[in-house]
Amino acid sequence: LTPSDFDYSGNLFSEEAPAGGLPAKQINVRVALLNQSGWTYDLLSESWLRFVDDALVETAGQLHPAIDRLTGRQLKFDNVIVVFAEHDVISPTNMDIHFELGDSGYAFLFRNGQKYNVRWSLKARDYEKVTGRPRPIYFVDASGNQMPLKPGNTWIFVATPYSLVTDEGDNVWQVRYIPPEGAK
Repeated sequence: LTPSDFDYSGNLFSEEAPAGGLPAKQINVRVALLNQSGWTYDLLSESWLRFVDDALVETAGQLHPAIDRLTGRQLKFDNVIVVFAEHDVISPTNMDIHFELGDSGYAFLFRNGQKYNVRWSLKARDYEKVTGRPRPIYFVDASGNQMPLKPGNTWIFVATPYSLVTDEGDNVWQVRYIPPEGAK
């Protein structure tokens, strides 16, 4: 398939947030001491504002707004999704992440100031079976119903199955990336 032949449809979108979420106002992500980031839910824009560190020992853990160099505006996302997938270590800094056709796994969807437990999937549905053409990753709820994303920008953070997402209290969620053995 060429990029122009690829069908990017397959996800469900809705302005209305689904029921069943838990409150979330902040997401902190720690990959390593010098690789930390986060998002804060902004009620005014109804989106997640991105924050990053400087990857310097002197300022480890101090986050500042991530700014788009073209527009000068802080990066913002309507959906932040943490997906858990197996990683194979090729070399200490090179990993193969398992996103093959037919795979699926756990994920957390953050949208509208809420956290939802979902699953990601690359399983073939009717469209893929009839056309033989793949479509991108999609998300479902515990009953297998497609989970609606909020229309707009989506940031996907890929974690190992050993990574942790914990409730830190006060609607703050912590993502702690645990690398596979042999990775740096």
